[in-house]
Amino acid sequence: RMRAVALNGVALAPAEPKAKGARVEYRRASTNSGLMVTEWFENRKEGLEQGFTVDNLGTMNAEPGTFRLDIAVETELAMETADDGRAIVFGRGANRFKYDGLKAWDAADKAVPCEMNLDIPESRIRIVCDVTAAQFPLTIDPILTSMQTKLTASDKAAGDDFGFSVSVAGDVAVVG
Repeated sequence: RMRAVALNGVALAPAEPKAKGARVEYRRASTNSGLMVTEWFENRKEGLEQGFTVDNLGTMNAEPGTFRLDIAVETELAMETADDGRAIVFGRGANRFKYDGLKAWDAADKAVPCEMNLDIPESRIRIVCDVTAAQFPLTIDPILTSMQTKLTASDKAAGDDFGFSVSVAGDVAVVG
């Protein structure tokens, strides 16, 4: 389970889900700062897209030009930053998921630079954006996908029927 919990350190209130077609939205606010965030989920062929639309930063005393969104992660799966540093990987072996594809844009449809990192002790994903020149609302759009491994024969000889016979046990596959 993943949900937005704080914006620049200010807690976001819990919200009830509202369905809009193939999309589910949670409209979250901070009662004392006036900030508004819509967290949304869409089931797509590529994976589960989780996005955030930040209407404004309210009256927060945030560091100028910086925006930080904390996403609480409740899972029993192992979490780690991918080797390229651009994704968060959940699970091990064959049952792995990747949270990546981070992109963000503002009201003028201009790209907003963001990075994503993992805070394992806090069980949080942190998205940090440079909003110095951004016009609100701001849209942040990562995606959660299942990781798959493609197997190919080492000799790639014609007619060897690679994959004709497959046996799987747990996270081990034998391909003949």
